[in-house]
Amino acid sequence: MELLEGESLGETLVREGQLAIPRVIDIIAQTGDALIEAHSLGYVHRDLKPRNIFLTIRKNQHDFVKLLNFGLSKLILPDAAAARPSCP
Repeated sequence: MELLEGESLGETLVREGQLAIPRVIDIIAQTGDALIEAHSLGYVHRDLKPRNIFLTIRKNQHDFVKLLNFGLSKLILPDAAAARPSCP
């Protein structure tokens, strides 16, 4: 399991209150990209909320989004069709 340093979007909202519009747009765009990636692998998250959007720093980018808690996710593609690492 990856060790993450940062805080959830929920914690950020409690600590900072209302966020600046450009920052919100960036966080939403990254969250959308993460959901697109999950969907391309055949999964629907089903528990998207600020507590499951984690903000960390990656390669000097603040507010790098990590989507957490896929415990309630649902595989929407049959097992055979779900994306798996391919063998060369």
